[in-house]
Amino acid sequence: MDGSLGKGLLNQIAGSMGGLNNDQLKQAENIWKMLDDLSESNPEGYKNFVKNNLQNGFEEIKKEKDEKIKELKVNADPAFLLKMQATLQSFKLKKEEHPLYESLRVVGQDSKKKLADIKKSIDKEVKIYINVLMSNRVRAPINDQGKEIESIKQMEEWKVIPYSVQEPEQRKSESLGNMVYFYNFVINDEVCKMMSGAPPLTEQLVTFVIEKMNNCLKEHRNPLLKLYNYMEDNEIIHYQISKMSVVRHKSKKFKLADKKQRQIPPILLEPEADRQFDLQKVKQEIQMKKNAALSQMQQGAQSENLQQSQANSIQNVDDLKKRQLEDEKSKEMIKEQVLDGLKIVSKEDKEKKNEKQKPKKVLIQEIETKEVPKTAKQILEEQVEKPSYTLKELTESIYLEFLLFKANSIDDMILDISEKKIKLEVPLVYKLDLPLPCKIDTEQVQPKWSKKTKVLKLTLLKVQN
Repeated sequence: MDGSLGKGLLNQIAGSMGGLNNDQLKQAENIWKMLDDLSESNPEGYKNFVKNNLQNGFEEIKKEKDEKIKELKVNADPAFLLKMQATLQSFKLKKEEHPLYESLRVVGQDSKKKLADIKKSIDKEVKIYINVLMSNRVRAPINDQGKEIESIKQMEEWKVIPYSVQEPEQRKSESLGNMVYFYNFVINDEVCKMMSGAPPLTEQLVTFVIEKMNNCLKEHRNPLLKLYNYMEDNEIIHYQISKMSVVRHKSKKFKLADKKQRQIPPILLEPEADRQFDLQKVKQEIQMKKNAALSQMQQGAQSENLQQSQANSIQNVDDLKKRQLEDEKSKEMIKEQVLDGLKIVSKEDKEKKNEKQKPKKVLIQEIETKEVPKTAKQILEEQVEKPSYTLKELTESIYLEFLLFKANSIDDMILDISEKKIKLEVPLVYKLDLPLPCKIDTEQVQPKWSKKTKVLKLTLLKVQN
């Protein structure tokens, strides 16, 4: 096995695992060296060893993933059921609100036709059921310092009420034939009980749920976004709840798409609302599993090498003697060429020489590749994506727009601006490292956030030489 290839693969593995420290890198290099030796002495055994370890690793990762998801799910209690009508709406970026409107992606004729067909085929009005659920796993209201409030009754300190909304289930209405959507909306149990106990507070709670659901229907819980490329078409089609149609069900506390289901299944909360979600703890668990995997792989490679070294020791000595003889012959040939000056190399010798110089086939390429299941880290980070942006370089400045449909406020954003790069992050939602075409003045930056259009605008002044 080519040593440079082993190091390259090692770097890839280190990158995918979030980086390795010096001790781990040394340990991994030792493993690669043992595998290289094994591939030379026993190619078939090497191939079987790698295949078996990969298969066992995949099965272990899949099992771990299923267990992690099961562990993260929560049983939520039903509080009340809301039923409502929602009508089809759409919105585009307005020219007066966006200076770069003309430079945005140009929509092709096929894309327009496709979106037009979708608008014709989908229901103009649908029915929505919202199961308002409660759980002590959902964070309590957050105060100005970003911490959970200890006493729920201090409503004047509430700044943010955490909540979690699941992907909707859906089915066709048997009577009307249009689509019916079923959402689970989970909030803190103490908040729900307190607000459900007094009519004025109950009305405020229902208003809060409808407001947040309307936002979700435009963004990450919009079932229509899967039907077309909304960034290419520069248009969002969505359902909007008609507040006048909202009715609180008197007898039922929840309703599911599957009529045979008698209870709400366990729910996977969104990380920002989950009390038990601890990113630091997850990173530590992943680090421990890295160390265990490296140790196990090293032990397996050592065992295979020990068995083969005893069986092939005599053969290795013979090979060494043979190589020494070949080296001596080669030196004699070189001497003859230097002395004679006119010695001609035959065609057969050239072919043999070229044959020897051909690179060896890498055995690891012969192993059938399989799709690697997602790790626990990937599961928790799968919501993170690169936001769409537009950059325009002007004479004295650089103008930028970021479309952040899943962001709620500018307080959620982490913006790091240096002379030649911008780092933008909304934790667990968006992440972008953007190099700039020239140096900019980092002291004169004023971000502008439009809550209505979900657009962050930046005007960056160039550093004049």
